[in-house]
Amino acid sequence: MGVSRVTAWTCATTTTRHQSGAREHGVGYSPEVALRRASHAMGERAPSVGVGVGVDGDDDDDDGTTTPMGDHDADSVHTNTENDGRRTRDYARDPPKNWHSKWTWSAVDGSDRATRGPAGRVLFEAPALHERARRGRVDEVRELLDSKTFDVDAKDPAGRTALHFAVGYGREDVVRELLERGCELEPRDDWTKAPVDWGLQAHHAKCIELLRVEAVRRGVYGGKGKVAPLKTYVEHCYGITSEELHEHVAKIAAEAQENNKRNLAKDAKKYDAVRARASLQDKLKLKAQGRKRR
Repeated sequence: MGVSRVTAWTCATTTTRHQSGAREHGVGYSPEVALRRASHAMGERAPSVGVGVGVDGDDDDDDGTTTPMGDHDADSVHTNTENDGRRTRDYARDPPKNWHSKWTWSAVDGSDRATRGPAGRVLFEAPALHERARRGRVDEVRELLDSKTFDVDAKDPAGRTALHFAVGYGREDVVRELLERGCELEPRDDWTKAPVDWGLQAHHAKCIELLRVEAVRRGVYGGKGKVAPLKTYVEHCYGITSEELHEHVAKIAAEAQENNKRNLAKDAKKYDAVRARASLQDKLKLKAQGRKRR
């Protein structure tokens, strides 16, 4: 499987985009910042490349084409003149200072990690099981598992299982197949996300329901939120439900709005007082000038 046919996986240092970016939510941040970032992530976006997406962001089979990479210049910085003739910085040939990451700076095809285009965001070739689960090919998933080519809980280099992809892309048939084979319900990937988190992000309610029913059948307990007895990323990391988090964030936002209104009203009063004083001074000056003329 060539780079053009593999799943695109983005460095954890890039920002999350809808089906095209990645982020290590909560990793390396204070609890307050992590909660804020988690709140922004929960239930608002479909799985990003950090949680698995094809090169073209498409669920259907693609034709295997990718954006041409071009040749590497000898200079340390490559420039691109395609945008209206403007010279723009394209990528650095060497990794940044203090580069610390699980992922190498070089992409699968040898290009620099910061190269524009999908090939620069490829961290590794997608395992066959995970790719089949992502595309919803239940017969091929069944064949791979029956042949013992993959374990049902096999993880890719980023810690994701086939269940992550099946739930994240709404592949109900694949989800049922994996659950019937006794797959783990809450495996955590490198971003501490479980399959149920992927389902929430992509709004695949049916897949979430399948997970919850299976969790009850297996006697799982612990979760208290809307996906109970399972736990979301927020509840797993911080011990509060996503509903409690959103309620807390809404409360803070309302308080900030009220404070802003009070400050605006106070500033308006100060401005009116200054205007009144200036108007009075102008009147006194005109009156004094009239007296001098007489």
